[in-house]
Amino acid sequence: MIKIIKERTPETIREYYIEYRYKDDPEAGFCFPATSTGEPDFASMSPEAKANYEACLTDERLMQEEFEPREWTYINPAVGQCSCGSYLTLECDHAGAVRCECGRWYNLFGQSLIDPKYWYRDEDEYYSDMPEEDYEY
Repeated sequence: MIKIIKERTPETIREYYIEYRYKDDPEAGFCFPATSTGEPDFASMSPEAKANYEACLTDERLMQEEFEPREWTYINPAVGQCSCGSYLTLECDHAGAVRCECGRWYNLFGQSLIDPKYWYRDEDEYYSDMPEEDYEY
């Protein structure tokens, strides 16, 4: 088992956008970054995006959607210390496992694993199309 140095943590991201959609095709349109108050965030727009935003204001084929924030959560992976002393981020490198530079394998919970080349009963099941030099990670 690896020594966990930093636990994995959830992080929530919230972004704001102003959307304009075509009245006759609501799946198509334009999306622009906005502030939390619903104002256009011109500082983060390219000159082309600013020009498109200005054009949307007067284009009668478009309608402005309701202003709603977009929010999602993702997990920052844990960091562990291998018995060799190296630090590694516990994120998926190979089928839910990560390899330390010393050659040891761990799952995303920090548990020790055998080398992936032994995960399958028949090596041909997994390695049949891999060059032999790729067997040894």
